[in-house]
Amino acid sequence: MVAVVFFVVAVATDVHWGTRVSTVCNMVVASCWLIVARSRTVVDGEGIVVRQLRQRRIPWSEVAATQAAGDRVLGPTRVRLRDGDVVGLPGVRGRDLDRLEQIRRGGR
Repeated sequence: MVAVVFFVVAVATDVHWGTRVSTVCNMVVASCWLIVARSRTVVDGEGIVVRQLRQRRIPWSEVAATQAAGDRVLGPTRVRLRDGDVVGLPGVRGRDLDRLEQIRRGGR
């Protein structure tokens, strides 16, 4: 709310054009930061919850395979669904694949 008020005041009032550009750039950076900070993956015995811009629940019955993209240890991880779709898992790395498979198969 504070950001919206700041933006409206900076754009609507008589301020230097540089201040307006700076305000817009700061709003874009803050929005991107919030999207990244909000991104996460939660895994349990029933499936995976991927939260980025929106939240998506994927039951284990829809997962065909788990895979690491790029570096097997530090690279990002994704799941391939039975319909061929690929979903990235924010915050999960290649080194976590064994644990992910263990949970998928019913182990805790």
